[in-house]
Amino acid sequence: MKDAPGETIYLLTGQAPDHSGGRAFFGFWSDEWFDLAELAKEASKECGRLCLSWKIEHSGTGGYQIYNNGERTKDARSDEPDYVLLPATGMEKTFRHLLRFPEEDDRVCFPELVLEDSGVRCARVVRGSGSVSLIDAPDAPREKIFNYGLEVEPVLPFNSFG
Repeated sequence: MKDAPGETIYLLTGQAPDHSGGRAFFGFWSDEWFDLAELAKEASKECGRLCLSWKIEHSGTGGYQIYNNGERTKDARSDEPDYVLLPATGMEKTFRHLLRFPEEDDRVCFPELVLEDSGVRCARVVRGSGSVSLIDAPDAPREKIFNYGLEVEPVLPFNSFG
């Protein structure tokens, strides 16, 4: 991530809620593009299997990528009506665990459910001198991110598709 051109990068992390299959999660927002796919490859070297998932409501595009030990092992995206189901499907395929949701519509709302939890930590990514560190950000930036009040956009791995 040290080569990322974005100057303002926020990282949201959370504990493992039941509706994420017991898996911790993360989300990035940035003022400019950076290579999320490359970051996921590096992270998967440390943590093993990793799933990137996304859904874009208005353009009807959703998908997921699976990374394992530094390699991307699966790409899936769709403009079909079932695109809203792909983030949960990606989690299930990545971790080989069927997610059980309290409400039927919760499958459609995944991953928003994990981001709405009050235990989500927001940090600003600070890069310098070849190192990366995280500085806790107050809840105000988190709420602004959710409500599009900051000049940042969700970071998605679209550039990795041919």
